[in-house]
Amino acid sequence: MKERSEKTETQGARRPGLAVRAAEAVGAFLGRMSAEADRRRGESLAQRPTGRLDHTWSARNSATGRAYDAATQDRTNADWKTGLTSATLAIIEGLDTMLARSRWLVRNDGYAASAQGGYRRKVVGGGITARSAGRHPDTGEMLKGHNAALDALWYYCALEPLLCDQEQTKCLYEKQAVWMDELFVAGGLLLRPVYTPRKDAIGLAIQEIEYEQLNRDLTSYEGRAVYNGIETDQYGAPVAYHVYAAAHPLEETPSAPVRLPANECWHLFRKSRVRQRIGVPFTAPVMTAVRNLAVYDRYMVSKGRTEAAYHGFIEEQPDSGSAMDNIRQSIGGRVPEGESDDGQNLRTRVEEGLFPILRNGRKVSFPQPGTPNSMYPPFVAEQLKRISAGTGLDLPTVARWYADGNFNTQRKASLEIEAEVEAIQDLQFINGVLRRVREMFVSIAVMEKKLLAAGFAASARWRAAYLTTNWQGPPVKSVDPIKDEAAWDLKFLSLRGTPQDYFNERGTSLEEVFEAWQEAFDAAGERPAVLPLLKQFFMGGAANTPKAGMRPDGTNPDGDPADADPGSRVGRGGLAARLARKAVLASLMGEGEGGNGKH
Repeated sequence: MKERSEKTETQGARRPGLAVRAAEAVGAFLGRMSAEADRRRGESLAQRPTGRLDHTWSARNSATGRAYDAATQDRTNADWKTGLTSATLAIIEGLDTMLARSRWLVRNDGYAASAQGGYRRKVVGGGITARSAGRHPDTGEMLKGHNAALDALWYYCALEPLLCDQEQTKCLYEKQAVWMDELFVAGGLLLRPVYTPRKDAIGLAIQEIEYEQLNRDLTSYEGRAVYNGIETDQYGAPVAYHVYAAAHPLEETPSAPVRLPANECWHLFRKSRVRQRIGVPFTAPVMTAVRNLAVYDRYMVSKGRTEAAYHGFIEEQPDSGSAMDNIRQSIGGRVPEGESDDGQNLRTRVEEGLFPILRNGRKVSFPQPGTPNSMYPPFVAEQLKRISAGTGLDLPTVARWYADGNFNTQRKASLEIEAEVEAIQDLQFINGVLRRVREMFVSIAVMEKKLLAAGFAASARWRAAYLTTNWQGPPVKSVDPIKDEAAWDLKFLSLRGTPQDYFNERGTSLEEVFEAWQEAFDAAGERPAVLPLLKQFFMGGAANTPKAGMRPDGTNPDGDPADADPGSRVGRGGLAARLARKAVLASLMGEGEGGNGKH
């Protein structure tokens, strides 16, 4: 009895009494009434045109209270499912799929491959070259001996795949093209410097590591988070990269992964968000559009092949009295062996199509194929515009179609692409990788005494002077050379441009141009009959022809005739005219110290 009594008391404690349950029901009812009142009050406040913010109502609880239409949630956008995520997680969650699809596109889709080739041509071209431009930190005098020695050593190693490439298959400029291709298709790659001492050269090679070689199975290392093989600290800064550096994990049995400290390799990728630690393929925004266009083309071809499967159709005419022999003769038919010629079982084959069975009372008709129709070209054009905008290129570059538009539109497209290209050249290639490769190269050369650079290790000013480099991308092609040259003339006259800037765009240097002219005059000096012709070419060429509105001597009619150079046939007619002045001509002719006076 005691145990039963205790059990009953326990059950009574667990089950609320009638009064308690009644109170809870009343409280729930009042809560619902209060919530409804708040909702109605909030709607009233949201609609009240007071111009003041009422903090008693949160706009989060009402679609009508949102300041941005983009944040509205209603039945018109109920299928737009989104969620917040970090920059790195947003990429790595779908990186494997994006990589596979992006590589498939450049292998199988002509437009994706064309966009990739466009970036390779414009960012790298024949290679981003380095020209040493060291000057004395105190006097500003050009360090000609150092510059010439460093450039010779650099080009020797850069052009030899056995020296600069860990795979020993690519020179430095081919490697740059691979970097751009990988940046486009995968979003980035790792570059690892590998040093091997050599007697005859600088043993500095670069190894490329694809995103597929990252060790994605590791999630932490010594308490630090590892995202897709990238080890980071608490602020998201990369500490190390865990990679399969030797054997590629997708083509053979992978070797053990290695840990590369972040200061011993370079990660080449385009940054677009805070705490982003990995790149995304350039085609990511338009990957679906490229795929849909490819599928649409395939279906259009399939539909067209289906329409062309038959040369014609059999159309039955009511009460037709056509003679079977005439129909058979018109299409080249004959009675198959073993069959009767009763007009009921005529079968015929016409190369290279088929006709269905022709019976009495029917005739042959040849329909006009409807595929592709008139809507196909504009649809493809609109899709290509979208793809071009998403990849950052212009439509003619992606489609390889330059017939549309005029000089103005082509010039505008060229300027837009140059701006896009210069950002990649400067931020990713030059400052991100090539400058570091150059610094490491020069440091090794000085330590191995293959390059003389006094004060390189002792003075930061001298070190900076020795490392000063003039980086040059591929030459910029002009859409309208005449207008572009006139624009450069105005830059020179207004001191907004220098001759070196001019030659940088053309992939050469002022010194090389003067040296080439010097060699031309030296060669002409050995042939007295040629020298006057060369002088005439230099001083009176087409570039020096007076322009409209100018005097024959090249001066402005509203200006002072004294402005014309008395020692030449031209005045201020342009760059060639300015280079043809007496001082420059005397330098090129060898008058002065070594034929290389100041100019």
